[in-house]
Amino acid sequence: MKSSERYVVDTSVIVTYIAENLPGRDRVVELFEGASRRGVELYATCQTLSEVIYVASRIYGAAGVEEPNKRALEFTLWFMSIAKIVDVTPEMAFRAGELRKAFRISLADCYVIAAAEHLDAKALFLKPEKEMLAKIDIIKNLPILFLIP
Repeated sequence: MKSSERYVVDTSVIVTYIAENLPGRDRVVELFEGASRRGVELYATCQTLSEVIYVASRIYGAAGVEEPNKRALEFTLWFMSIAKIVDVTPEMAFRAGELRKAFRISLADCYVIAAAEHLDAKALFLKPEKEMLAKIDIIKNLPILFLIP
């Protein structure tokens, strides 16, 4: 990843960091290390943080980790130390609503895209989600990148 790159990251990217055998993890680790050195700017929405706590807790629980909820919170707080949290404006909320109507993808994903547009960044997803595949020709005109095409 080059310096001066800016990404608003989706939950799928963040939680891939904690699941060692998932495809794309090496690229996520590289991305997070770039953010730790401040060569890459990472952003997340509050909606994404909520999802990260939930999904991370489930991953830790399934792996038999002691106190999965506590570990999920610690992981989320660690991620916040290398990323900036996006302050959602009314304009971003309106844009997320318009994206939801147009593409029928999750509202959290719409906020990631709206934040990326607002910050002149890229919305970074691990891979196209099921709902996105049906609209992939239109979505490719948005500032979206997938780590796994």
